Amino acid sequence: MVRRILIIVVVLLVVAQFIRPLPANAPIDPQKTLASTGDLPPDVAAGRREFNIDQWLDYTTKRQLRKLDEICKQVKEHDMPLPSYLWIHHDARLSGDDVKILCTWVAGETSKISRAKPRSGS
Repeated sequence: MVRRILIIVVVLLVVAQFIRPLPANAPIDPQKTLASTGDLPPDVAAGRREFNIDQWLDYTTKRQLRKLDEICKQVKEHDMPLPSYLWIHHDARLSGDDVKILCTWVAGETSKISRAKPRSGS
């Protein structure tokens, strides 16, 4: 009996070697994502309405500058990442250096946008 179980386990392990997962960068069908179906969790949907990076180029200059300012303020005040997100994703916690790097990037982007020609609605 033990021998039969051992043979079955070995056969299953051998067969498992031929089953390959999808590549990490498999093409994504936009029609099948959570965002396209509207099945986002309420907090994610609210966040996306507030700031959607996919619409960044459609934002007015004034709105882009405001959003950049909010990014730096929120990480400095530890409002982002959300504490509820950090419960599961401990490695997403930002160190003091991470906050400095992010706010330095924000300052650089703010400078670039401010020097560029303002778009309508700014």
